[in-house]
Amino acid sequence: GKGAKNRSSSSSSSSSGSNSNNNKPDKKFYDVYLKNAIENKPAYPLLKGFLRTVLEQYPESRTWFDGGAGTCGTMRALRSAGKIVRGIEISDVRKTSCKELAKEGVVETGVLNDLSRFEDKQFDVVFSSEVLEHVPTHLAEQSVKELVRIAKKDVFVTISLRRSGLDPKDPKKPAIVHLTVWPREKWEKAFQKAGCDVNRDALKKFDLYDESKYGAKPNFFAFTCHQNDKDDDLEVKVEVEVHEENHGASTSRTEGVDEDAKKRT
Repeated sequence: GKGAKNRSSSSSSSSSGSNSNNNKPDKKFYDVYLKNAIENKPAYPLLKGFLRTVLEQYPESRTWFDGGAGTCGTMRALRSAGKIVRGIEISDVRKTSCKELAKEGVVETGVLNDLSRFEDKQFDVVFSSEVLEHVPTHLAEQSVKELVRIAKKDVFVTISLRRSGLDPKDPKKPAIVHLTVWPREKWEKAFQKAGCDVNRDALKKFDLYDESKYGAKPNFFAFTCHQNDKDDDLEVKVEVEVHEENHGASTSRTEGVDEDAKKRT
């Protein structure tokens, strides 16, 4: 996978004394990993030739989030396409080719399991490529939840479903790079649990992926999220009622809120 993510350190000991996959994300590892493995390569979505197809999938989109920005090649490409982009990257963004974007404040060092600096439903498209497999397993579901939370509706990710070439060949030994290797169905379940449906129409666009030109096809995942949320309907209802005669608006508004509160409890 390409850079960015939460990785555990085999050198730091966890409080439970369990294997390295349960330790905290190791920022220093990624400072070195990016410098050695990625800094001189094009960003994975460009290298593998699929970013244009993803952009075409969301023609109305304006704001994008890149979760695990690596060396920021994807962010720069999205900006060239006219998008407003923010990103998070576990390595020190002031030390890589992210530094110009870091000075602007559009990419920051951080981890996917805590995106609290961003609002709910802040971005038209939440994108993450070859990142989630780097997240320690105990943080994987929380990272998915956070990516979904900040998406208005659309989430598009690629995830490696096997160990990295840099991981130990012996499957009994803990991984050091791809910390969470789940089958496709398990990742889909994690996104569904967070409030998404698989966007099959978007995935159809990648049936024609040219492996002769770009090598092995990445594992593409597209989701449509928050489609069953009641909050949005409630806000619209309140606005309509406020514009109607003022007398009944306050009562019907509180009723609507009370009903919504009941549904949540």
